[in-house]
Amino acid sequence: MILSDDILAVRWKDRFDPDYDALPIGGYRDLQMLGLVEMDGRYHYVEVQINIKTMLQIKSGGRGTGGHRAFSTARALDCTSPRQLRFKGMPSEGVWSTCSAGLLLEVTLDGFDLDDRLRKGFIAAIDSEKCRLRKVSLVKCGLVGVDGGKFIAGPPLVLCRALAEYGWQLN
Repeated sequence: MILSDDILAVRWKDRFDPDYDALPIGGYRDLQMLGLVEMDGRYHYVEVQINIKTMLQIKSGGRGTGGHRAFSTARALDCTSPRQLRFKGMPSEGVWSTCSAGLLLEVTLDGFDLDDRLRKGFIAAIDSEKCRLRKVSLVKCGLVGVDGGKFIAGPPLVLCRALAEYGWQLN
């Protein structure tokens, strides 16, 4: 397609690349080419997707229950944008609830003290099976020495172990 005189490739997305972070978009993978095709003296945008059979089956589903419908809904609600997947600010039960539901990937709580109630809520949130947190920043939260600390980790269990090492109780 790239060498074709009929299609002008404008952009490629290789979501099969192992370095591509597919988690924010629900693990979806494909190879996508956006281009221009000239027809009757006018250019038209085209999109070509190369996919695997299993992903196509998930996308199509049946009776309107396919993954593409879920993706379209999530996109319409802006669920996969970075501002929806990352939280920075004051800790609260609402933040923990969002973490527990698997809606956040990163949380930055720098500069906020976490009392026992907030700590317990946070630990319960990251212990949730649905939690997808990959990065938590706790700088100057009074947890590690004077300056606080920073944890960057993967699965919630890793975060729990890291917090336990710094004296947090995991109830």
